[in-house]
Amino acid sequence: MKTQGRVLIVEDRLDWRQMLQGILEREGGYSIQTAATFDEAVSLLQSQPFELVIIDLRLEDWDETNVQGLDLFEFIDKSKGTNAIIVTGYPTPEIVKEAYKEYKVFDFLFKKHFTASEFKEVVRDAVNDALAKRKR
Repeated sequence: MKTQGRVLIVEDRLDWRQMLQGILEREGGYSIQTAATFDEAVSLLQSQPFELVIIDLRLEDWDETNVQGLDLFEFIDKSKGTNAIIVTGYPTPEIVKEAYKEYKVFDFLFKKHFTASEFKEVVRDAVNDALAKRKR
């Protein structure tokens, strides 16, 4: 199957990282990279293009008192059509509002409230949107 898009999963918890990666691998057609830390994510974002970055807001190497996952947007080149989805267990109305308004995230998923089919649909839509932007 032809690759549909390049996806970066940024998640510090191994179980979640493997689960999200597994869902996309079973779906097929994605080139998937993973990062467990902020620094790993930045290194990957600086070395190759992605259609989609899936971001956990709180990673082990970040200050637990802050939600710094949004800092990755500094390294995501929206002008090249890269989309982002936030997947978090710590949603707050302020963070959701900031993510949509300031960072123009494609979607926001709460870890306790989404299914594999919802995840696949959001990823497919985000990748297709990014690919369409790049063709313009």
